[in-house]
Amino acid sequence: MSGLFAYEARRLEEIIQRQNRARVGNVYGGSLLFLVRDLVSIFHPILLLVREEDLLRIDRELQFLGVRAQKLSDPSIPISIGDDWPVILGTERSLAERRFLDHLDQLRLAVDTEPGLERVEQKIFKFGYHREYCVTEPLEFARRGGIIDLFPPQREFPIRIEFDNERIASIREFDPLTQRSIRPIKEVEIASLAPQDGLKTIFELFPTHGLVVAGWDITVPLPFLLYQEASGGDLDLMVSPPRLYLGRIEDLKRDLRRGRYRFKIFLPASTQIARLMDRIGEPALIRRAEFIKGELKVGFVDDRNRTVYLTETELFGNITVPRPKPRFKGLMIDDLLGMKVGDYVVHQDYGIGIYRGLTRLKCDQIEQECLLIEEAGGDKLYLSGEHINLVERYIGKDNPPISRLGGNWQKVKRNAKLKTERYVIELLDLYARRSLEEGISFRPDPMIESEIESGFGFELTGDQRKAIDDVYKDMERPRPMDRLVCGDVGYGKTEVALRAAIRAVVNGYQVAFLCPTTILALQHFRTFSSRLERFPFRVAMVSRLTRPKELRVILDEIATQKIDIVIGTHRILNPDVRFKNLGLLIIDDEHRFGVKQKELIKQYRTKIDVLMLTATPLPRTLYMALTGIRDISIITTPPVGRQDVRTEIMVWDDDAIRRIIWQEVDRNGQVFFIHNRIETIAEMEARLLSLLPGIRITTVHGQLKEQRIAANITDFIEGRYDLLLSTSIIEAGIDMPNVNTIVVDGAHNFGLADLHQLRGRVGRGLRRGYAYFLIPPEDNLSDEAKKRLSAISAYCHLGSGFRLAIRDMEIRGIGNILGPEQHGIVNRIGYGFYTRMLKRAIAEIQGKKVHPEPRLDLQVDAYIPKEYISDSYERIAIYKRLFSAENLDELLRIKDEIVDRFGHYPEIVDNLFAIAQVRLLAQQRGVESIYTKGGQYLIVRAGETIPVKKDLKTLIDLLSQGR
Repeated sequence: MSGLFAYEARRLEEIIQRQNRARVGNVYGGSLLFLVRDLVSIFHPILLLVREEDLLRIDRELQFLGVRAQKLSDPSIPISIGDDWPVILGTERSLAERRFLDHLDQLRLAVDTEPGLERVEQKIFKFGYHREYCVTEPLEFARRGGIIDLFPPQREFPIRIEFDNERIASIREFDPLTQRSIRPIKEVEIASLAPQDGLKTIFELFPTHGLVVAGWDITVPLPFLLYQEASGGDLDLMVSPPRLYLGRIEDLKRDLRRGRYRFKIFLPASTQIARLMDRIGEPALIRRAEFIKGELKVGFVDDRNRTVYLTETELFGNITVPRPKPRFKGLMIDDLLGMKVGDYVVHQDYGIGIYRGLTRLKCDQIEQECLLIEEAGGDKLYLSGEHINLVERYIGKDNPPISRLGGNWQKVKRNAKLKTERYVIELLDLYARRSLEEGISFRPDPMIESEIESGFGFELTGDQRKAIDDVYKDMERPRPMDRLVCGDVGYGKTEVALRAAIRAVVNGYQVAFLCPTTILALQHFRTFSSRLERFPFRVAMVSRLTRPKELRVILDEIATQKIDIVIGTHRILNPDVRFKNLGLLIIDDEHRFGVKQKELIKQYRTKIDVLMLTATPLPRTLYMALTGIRDISIITTPPVGRQDVRTEIMVWDDDAIRRIIWQEVDRNGQVFFIHNRIETIAEMEARLLSLLPGIRITTVHGQLKEQRIAANITDFIEGRYDLLLSTSIIEAGIDMPNVNTIVVDGAHNFGLADLHQLRGRVGRGLRRGYAYFLIPPEDNLSDEAKKRLSAISAYCHLGSGFRLAIRDMEIRGIGNILGPEQHGIVNRIGYGFYTRMLKRAIAEIQGKKVHPEPRLDLQVDAYIPKEYISDSYERIAIYKRLFSAENLDELLRIKDEIVDRFGHYPEIVDNLFAIAQVRLLAQQRGVESIYTKGGQYLIVRAGETIPVKKDLKTLIDLLSQGR
């Protein structure tokens, strides 16, 4: 046996054999996990008890040390204690749970075995999995032909099992967001989740040769090891806390030079290791340390072996959560592509109608699947698959007027086109004028910026990194920046703003950060002050909270540039706030300011750099359309380690409310409780106090003085209260990682985007967040409220705000970003058709060649049989993607995805791929139409008609040659 604490592990074995308990002292930081690793070969299994908030982190750190651990997380899932897991990782609460079985029904599946498709499906259903069409959440399964998808709760990714008759041909992990396979695996073990009799506590089944390890004393009928940081006990581990460097790399270099100890430095990312090596600089010193890429939160000093184990906690004073495992960078399953019967739709030639479903039609011996649209007066349109790309789901105002065939749709379309073109011309003109203005060229300061980056508590996501790079490039150009950064709630826009502010300050300029509310200003002030406390930069806040005497001092120091960054409400736009050398204005949610404030903001736009932040979702199609005429960065990737917020819609129940709130408080967390009626908020406080004796509640609402609001929120942040009872005043700007449960009373009265914003207040750290939306009994709900709540429940995935805003009929995002006139056009012609029109107008005005959509009538059997893909919503989405593809690579990716998700397709689907390729090639060649006549295809282009043999392969070959 060899290991860092192999000797101590053997000594502990002897002590425990004698007295069944042992106490080990001087256990500090990660030394505990090294000790557990060495104990695993002696005691099997080890039950390691930790705090609930440390469960995920310690699981990752054990994995890094090569120790497999079974987490006791969801108490509703039964578990058997077998020999497969050397460590069982739980909390004190796990000890009392009755969830353990002598034997758990399991199914082991491996590639090239023949368990039988029907038998496996029946077994999974019996195991308690819920049947769904599309698997996105744990405990779900689906079957499509010879493919079974399921999401075992203990796995990071769901599993796709593909059968060839009775034989398993492959098992793959897949991404629940894109539904694409990620990597193959050889086998998978599936355990029953169904409720079972005979559940026991862990101590009734735990082997006598096992060991319970905890950092607090408990009485257990098993061998027990108590570890403690203090010295003393039956054994001393002889480790001590390491020195805290907190970014002072010169101190680290001095210690390396002394050479008294060996150094092992653990950092979670290769880029961090490379940066640290760069900052150490001297090759001789770098050779004195061993740099290890891996997860370890807190280091220690092994005095016996004279070795220092350092992590980024000691080096930089922060903890980085792990990078996610690589995922397939595919297209997201986009709900805009699908349609449900009864949805309003827009046909670009015939206007707004109602989708009535897919129907199979046979005409002149040609069989196709057609989309049926009902227009005004009961007129019907039948569109085959290759024409479905002319149709978009209508997204705009409620209950739009239905168009009449031969009516005024063409006039509506012409009017919309003129106004869209005028908007594009104005934007391009503004863009051109701005590019001629003389601006500030902000140069980088690699040393300071590296220090700031090392103080960020998370690994930047790719989107964040790109947004920061975009901002830096804009700031380096000698023209005023005017960039918009869009990102969902809690996706890291503030970090982009902070990096921009530092770039301005190190170049000798001041920064103004404008916020729409005092609460948001206070939040940003706390964030900036905390991050910059080690740097010689001064941050001040100006709002109605600022006392008059303090304000006079701040205003004087702004005027003399003793203050570098000023964060505040519209108060900082007042004439008495005079900056000596303002270089950057950051604006959070500009659309929430009034007309007067917006006019003042506009004056800055051509003089200094302006960075705007918005949580208003910007749909990707609109983002792509605006690229080139507005500088926009979009952040759609959640912070690494952040989990989806579990969302539940429920009727008020005293017992449930009591359980929900105490469950969060018992894990040392805090709760938001939203009650949006000021006149009854005191009654709600009394009701909660009666329901939850001993709970500590503070209240916030708009009728309180701002000083009282700020004081109550500060007290809550500092842990003096367990529950913040509030109106929706906290919807934007509150970032409290310790608050991971939100209860919204009267959720049916909120808009969809408001509910999404409120839900985004929780789950912002590494802990799972929970959102509970309280509603009256269903009989008392309007249809519209039911639709909103159904959508918020369905879209509980991270980043779903970008789809939620589209589902929200208010479409507030379009108005916020494009202005009221364009918002009106969206309502008249629908969002989807508008983005097409906008994209085309931009291309034409910029002088780019725009080919029209070719009209095809190829008279070939081509459709997706419902026997192959049963869900009509999915079939429409695939038709639209196939006939909207912009290049051959995209077409091939869609083809691969269909095979991946649904298995090998029938021949009739091959014809569909061929027609999609014809459409793509025809559009690239400027072909206006291809139709069938007398056994031939006739290609019409630029007034010329070219006859071709009626054969898809011949047609594709001809178009591929550019003829």
